[in-house]
Amino acid sequence: MRLFKFAALLPILLCVSTEASAEPRLLEVPTRYLVIPPMEAGSKRITKNDLAFEFALRWESAAVLAQDVAVAVDDRRQTFARGQALVETRLQFADPVFASAKSFCAPRVANPSSKLGGLLLGRSLADGQFCLIDREGDSTAEFSVLVNAGTPAAREPRPIAPVPYTLTPGAIVSEGDSVKLRYRGGRDSFELQIIQQGQARDFQTFEYRDRDGRHRFSRWLFGDKVADGVFAVQMPGMQFKISGYDPTSNSALIEWPRTERPAIVPIPDDVKLRYFGY
Repeated sequence: MRLFKFAALLPILLCVSTEASAEPRLLEVPTRYLVIPPMEAGSKRITKNDLAFEFALRWESAAVLAQDVAVAVDDRRQTFARGQALVETRLQFADPVFASAKSFCAPRVANPSSKLGGLLLGRSLADGQFCLIDREGDSTAEFSVLVNAGTPAAREPRPIAPVPYTLTPGAIVSEGDSVKLRYRGGRDSFELQIIQQGQARDFQTFEYRDRDGRHRFSRWLFGDKVADGVFAVQMPGMQFKISGYDPTSNSALIEWPRTERPAIVPIPDDVKLRYFGY
């Protein structure tokens, strides 16, 4: 069952390849989504460095593989495991036999941006990716291709042993992809952590747009005082209260309200996680 709709969300970032038109072209960079499901009202006491919340990152649509598959071209090798989710990705093929094909790609390596000599160096938008191709649209991939890397021959679809999959809306990206909110102690101090492929993304501010407009969050979140000893904390997709701070144990009580609808936050692949003030 489809868990959520994406029609009103931030359009997926376009990325037009500069490769020759005869090769498959990556037309869109799929976006990861933070999805906060409907929740019952609740509360818990947390201590410094505890996780207040953690939510998985999800794809809008992905192929969940029914078996292991190994792909190889040139000197590149990659094995996809049974149960792994490969994101549905728009590729354009020169060969008309692939005009109606569905493509599912490995996520690009989520290297954080780095700072060198005052300049920000984001990783290339042309990182190589292995993709599986379902030419017939019958939930079985019969080809693989390497996009944006390798020799010209490697960048052409090649047959593989058929790999069945389940097309899954809202598939979890992986166990190593999530958004965490970590309590850093005090009356209202939290750190927003965006984890991709098991590594924390390097950022100072985080921006996104949805149907309600533009939102901007710092990596470090603090509450707004709403009553004596009670602070309201806003994080992407939800708000909660923190109170009952105990300086002896450096712990506090967090409380969240009941919600009836999921909150959906687009996590851009690279460009909207960036530094300010340098």
